Amino acid sequence: MEDEDFINGEVTDPTVFDNPKDSDIILTFSGHQIYAHRVILRMWSPFFKRVLDSQFCVANNATFNIDDECDDEHDPEPVYAMLKHIYGIPFVPRSSTDPRGVSGLKFCIKLYMMTDKYDIPSVRRIAVSVIQDHLFTSQNELFGLTTLEPIPRYIALICGPRAPQLADPELRDVLFSWLTENFCVLTEHQEYRDKIEDGSLLDSELTAKLLFSFSAQISANKKTKTTRTTYLPPSSPTSNS
Repeated sequence: MEDEDFINGEVTDPTVFDNPKDSDIILTFSGHQIYAHRVILRMWSPFFKRVLDSQFCVANNATFNIDDECDDEHDPEPVYAMLKHIYGIPFVPRSSTDPRGVSGLKFCIKLYMMTDKYDIPSVRRIAVSVIQDHLFTSQNELFGLTTLEPIPRYIALICGPRAPQLADPELRDVLFSWLTENFCVLTEHQEYRDKIEDGSLLDSELTAKLLFSFSAQISANKKTKTTRTTYLPPSSPTSNS
């Protein structure tokens, strides 16, 4: 009879992560190294599957440096979170001493960018879900979110003219949606006005989409006002006594 625990994945062994036993490849980054397994990397990431199944020498090397020569070295924390997840150690959003969770938001954005680069959809979806829940369920704390200078910087990091080209635009869409929904409130704060004025908050495509959205709203509001126009009945003539 089949063991239901194995079917449900409840016997996942977290000790396999970063364990040299049975490891057949070492991932290196930012002065760190992780003992990994090619089969697990292939199972969870189309990127690693393409690389490790290729005819290039990296496919057979004992080590694989995942730092990008064109970028700064990777922040180790999101790399560890990304790799732990594919080894069956669930990603738990970081608790922050900041009650508004700004450092947690920054971490999830970094994690998303990492998983977009290495194409690990399962972790990417979790990161987007956490960011979306944080932004759209914190409307009662919107004032607190808008007055924190890092928030517009994070938006510019994903939506601005210098943002990297993401393979999956989902996070970009989420941040733009939140920005559009709360734009009038956000522009009351200097940090947002500064980035809008210097052109660093949104790239040209999203700026055009924002203007089109406002134009559509204005047009809809005009039509609504027209249909709601109330005509008063003519006053009855005054009788002279």
